[in-house]
Amino acid sequence: MEFKHGSLYFSGADLIQTKPLFKDINNTFTIEFWVKPEASQLMNRIQRTSGNGGTTGQRYVIGPGYGDDEENAGMGVSVGTNGIIVYEHSSNYLPPILVHPTPILNWTHIAIVYDDKTPSLYINGKLVKIGLKSNKKHVHPSGTLGGLEPYGFYVGYLKDVRIWNFAKSEEQIRKNLSKRLTGNEKGLYVYWKLTDGIQANFNQTDDKELKLANDPLVEKVSAPLVKEVNDNIVFCTSICSNYLPKAMVLARSIKKFHPDSKMVVCLVEETVPPAAKTFAYFDEIILAKNLGIADFYRFIFRHNALEASTAVKGSLFTYLLNTYKHHSKFIYLDPDIYVLDRLTELYSLLDHHSIIVTPHLLVPENKDNVVSIKGNEIQILRKGIFNLGFLAINREANSEQFISWWRDRLFQYCYDDTANGLFTDQKWVDLAPSFFDVFILKHPGYNVAPWNLSKRTIHLAETGQFLVNNQALKFVHFSGLDSGANLSVTKYYVPDPANPIYFIRSQYLQELNEMGQDSFKKIPWSYGHYRNNEKIQRKAQLNYRENPVLQRMYKNPFQYSNTHFLS
Repeated sequence: MEFKHGSLYFSGADLIQTKPLFKDINNTFTIEFWVKPEASQLMNRIQRTSGNGGTTGQRYVIGPGYGDDEENAGMGVSVGTNGIIVYEHSSNYLPPILVHPTPILNWTHIAIVYDDKTPSLYINGKLVKIGLKSNKKHVHPSGTLGGLEPYGFYVGYLKDVRIWNFAKSEEQIRKNLSKRLTGNEKGLYVYWKLTDGIQANFNQTDDKELKLANDPLVEKVSAPLVKEVNDNIVFCTSICSNYLPKAMVLARSIKKFHPDSKMVVCLVEETVPPAAKTFAYFDEIILAKNLGIADFYRFIFRHNALEASTAVKGSLFTYLLNTYKHHSKFIYLDPDIYVLDRLTELYSLLDHHSIIVTPHLLVPENKDNVVSIKGNEIQILRKGIFNLGFLAINREANSEQFISWWRDRLFQYCYDDTANGLFTDQKWVDLAPSFFDVFILKHPGYNVAPWNLSKRTIHLAETGQFLVNNQALKFVHFSGLDSGANLSVTKYYVPDPANPIYFIRSQYLQELNEMGQDSFKKIPWSYGHYRNNEKIQRKAQLNYRENPVLQRMYKNPFQYSNTHFLS
């Protein structure tokens, strides 16, 4: 939280609290403020006046205070780059009473006018939406700015928050959008200027005659900063040396938006190339053989490069949990991912969910599109519902039990063998929601990839931010880049060459080239050859994998040759 550009900037982990509810105002009042949000929110589709509809991923400029009985509710406002939602909060009651999807990309004035328990939304002085009438006896404004745990925190700029004890008209709102207050305005109840301090100025009177804001009878409350956290996050990835340029681009894109985070690379090689040792955006490089995997050479010989780089992921998480004891949040990203925005949603989500995954698909393919059904839905049934290019955990018993189970399965059965129901580390996680508490993140901006481009529309906003389905684009997964599948599938679903995905792809390729893609991709894998430089045949590898006798006989099979495993 800091003051800049004549306003207060909220980072997505900040909270200002004065009073949970202003109970001497109810049912008819106005809340107005100026905002410039920098993160999208999860948008509800349906307005309602009942139920517990509150979800994580909200962006509460004003957190709805909790009504302490069935008759009272606090109201709050969530604002993201993709819209505005008004919530009411009471016992088992947090419905979205007004929902208005709309891009908010520049400084915008927002006013919520409650008139006899019915909210109306004004944007820049113009009425745009009328919500539903509350079914509570009393609705009160709240005195909490910046968020509501566990549902989410605001990210962006905020200033001139004003609460009035009457319902303003459209003309009154429009005429006073940018007017500076003197403190003696009729009906002004509380005012946060937020240009150089976080004080809340109250006008409290018994006779309804208003006092000046600097009057001795006026209560001035200095609202404390009660929560501000840094990047207590460890990012990680797992690679062979030929993927080093991809890991470098990934690390640099992470550090651009999470400069205080840690970046750990697990390298499935015998040694670390000099270029990796000196790369500024790697905080640690750990060789897979140093993760503590039992009988490492016997283990690694059973896998090809794809299988090996995924088979070590469970052990990598175990290593991180044991090594980074002062960190609680750990995020794995595949090396061919390109981060394009701060992953703000994960802050609040990881506070309340210890395992987070993303599905390959969020929307069913059209029933007549056989190519997409076969290429996406049926393929995903074979290879796994969730894409394990992304996995986030918080340090809790639930996640630690998951990592232990997953690590054990990957040690035994991390193979590219879809005919027998396996696909590396990924297919196993289909079972995770049955065994553990798992949160499925359905934000369309996370894990955009060729397999979901049929249902995700990318465009460039006026601010220069990339949006997908009108929500912030967080990261793109360039899976299949080297084989050419990435481009061919992208062209099939996005034939327009002017689509922003091609600009992003071009930018990504340029950064790969800067990192030495052409030279690194030719580096042979340490574990693809015997010590005598003879190339390991796949059949020899499979024979060793499937024959326990061979495994007992040859604890370090790399010291031998194909003839030992093919006879």
